[in-house]
Amino acid sequence: MAAVGNFRVEPGGSGARLWTETWAQVSGPRARIAFGAYWLAVGPFSAWIRRMFLRAARARAAAGRTAPAHGLYLVRVDYTDGSIPSLP
Repeated sequence: MAAVGNFRVEPGGSGARLWTETWAQVSGPRARIAFGAYWLAVGPFSAWIRRMFLRAARARAAAGRTAPAHGLYLVRVDYTDGSIPSLP
């Protein structure tokens, strides 16, 4: 199985459009069933994390804050204390 996740940004109207995408390719019927079961369990959490990221990006843009020059954030994620991570 191979999977790829992506964040895309395209100019639109008075700002930009940001969204996430995920692609998966499986090698046969058994792998498809196994991945389907996996995604059934993991998919809702993946969607939740992506929505958190997109909301944080929208809030950051609305506040007029920009990404650092290199465009990358290093974010430490620790769910052991039950907190929800946020972007800097």
